Amino acid sequence: NPICAQPTFVMKNQGSDTLTSVTVRYGASLEYSKKYVWTGSLPPQAYATVTLPGQLPVPGDTSQFSNFLSAPNGHDDEYPEDNHLTSSPFTPPHYTNKIVVVMR
Repeated sequence: NPICAQPTFVMKNQGSDTLTSVTVRYGASLEYSKKYVWTGSLPPQAYATVTLPGQLPVPGDTSQFSNFLSAPNGHDDEYPEDNHLTSSPFTPPHYTNKIVVVMR
């Protein structure tokens, strides 16, 4: 999961109605500092890959990406227990030495 810029996640519609909107609150390490409203058409039992806008601060190598989904189709969710996701993103190595690139 590219936590720094445009994080993504896969969402499944477990309801019986087509999902046309959902509010996504997301951030790093359980801090839901960002909000995005997804709109589209997701039939029951179907999946959609959601790309979130913006960048997230990465407070350290132990940070996690978290999101919480709410207000499906503008209503309260009948089963909110499956609306939260936390994942550990891949953090690329940070090198403090100078890197020299020689081109020929």
